[in-house]
Amino acid sequence: MKKNLLFILFMFSIDFVAAQNNSDCGTQMKTSWIQELARKTANLQPQFSAPQTVNVPYQIHLIVRANGTSTITLQDLYDEIDSVNAFYINSGIHFYECIAPEIIYDDLLFDFDYNTEESILLTQHYSPNVINMYFANTVTSWSGAALCGYSQYPPSDDYLVMAASCATNGITLSHELGHYFGLFHTHGGSAFELVDGSNCATEGDLICDTPADPTLSNTVVDVMCNYTGTALDMNGMPYAPDPTNIMSYSRKVCRNYFP
Repeated sequence: MKKNLLFILFMFSIDFVAAQNNSDCGTQMKTSWIQELARKTANLQPQFSAPQTVNVPYQIHLIVRANGTSTITLQDLYDEIDSVNAFYINSGIHFYECIAPEIIYDDLLFDFDYNTEESILLTQHYSPNVINMYFANTVTSWSGAALCGYSQYPPSDDYLVMAASCATNGITLSHELGHYFGLFHTHGGSAFELVDGSNCATEGDLICDTPADPTLSNTVVDVMCNYTGTALDMNGMPYAPDPTNIMSYSRKVCRNYFP
C-alpha cells in the first residue's frame, strides 16, 4: 500500500512542508530513502490547484494491561485522528478506519521496547494494506531512550508506534504520519541547508519551499513561537526557520502548520 500511496502523493506534487524535542521522535533517516526521495522529486513541478483527496485506511491497535486498564481510550484516539485529518486535508489526504480496532491485552507490550517487542507486533498484530497504528503506555527506543513515537520511511512495513503520553497532544501523531509518507524533519539529518536555498534539493528536508532550519528546540523558540536563535549557515547568513512547521523540532504548542 505504501508504495502506491507514495506514488499518488508525488504525482499530485503535494506541497508538503518538511516534533518533538530530539528524544521524542525516534524515526531515523536512511540514506536509501534520501536517495529515493531525491530521485522521485527531481523533475516534479509545483501544482497550485487543490489535490484530489486520497483516502488512506488505518487500524488502531491499543495495547492495554492484561486486566484491561489503560491510560488512553479508543475515543481519545478517534478524537486525535480527527485532529490529524484537519492537518492533512489541505494536502488531499483523509484517514479512515478500515478495520475494527484491536485491543491487545498484554502486560509485556504495554510498556513497549523496540529491541525486544517490535517483532511481536509485526508478526502477531499486523494487518496488511492499512496503516497499523500501535498505541502503548510507553515507548523505548533501540538506544534505551524514551520516545513519543516513531514510524518508518518507505519502503517499509505500514506502521507507527506511539506512547500514550504523546498520542493525544495534537501534534505527534500527525508528525509521525508525515515520516510515514516520506517527510524528513525540517532540519533533515544535518543542518547544512543554506539560507539562500542554493542546496535545498540535497540538504535539510530536501524540500525547497521550506526555509533552512538549524535544528529548532525550546531554547531557540520563545513562548510566542518566535525564533530567537542566532545561528549562521556556512555562508554566514542568519537562519530564519519556520517554528510553526509540524515536521520541525520547535515547541509543540507552536507546531500548527502542515500545508
